[in-house]
Amino acid sequence: MPEKVYITGKVEGVTKSELKELIQPEYKMASGVIKSMKYLVLAEDPGEKRMEKARKYGIDMISWEKFVELASLEDKLNEARS
Repeated sequence: MPEKVYITGKVEGVTKSELKELIQPEYKMASGVIKSMKYLVLAEDPGEKRMEKARKYGIDMISWEKFVELASLEDKLNEARS
């Protein structure tokens, strides 16, 4: 079963719906910050309220760059952007 994540902020050259597809099958995009998710991924200009909620729930926050590395997204992102 894929782990749930939420990506807050902007990812250059890729829409949120494209991101949902790119992170599968390893991860699934949560509809917001929820207790059962693995990571809150911080992209450019992340939402403060989402970060507060993640802290409250004890959810790990990681940078977009770290998530790209963890999820092996580099090639998928390059394809989506071209």
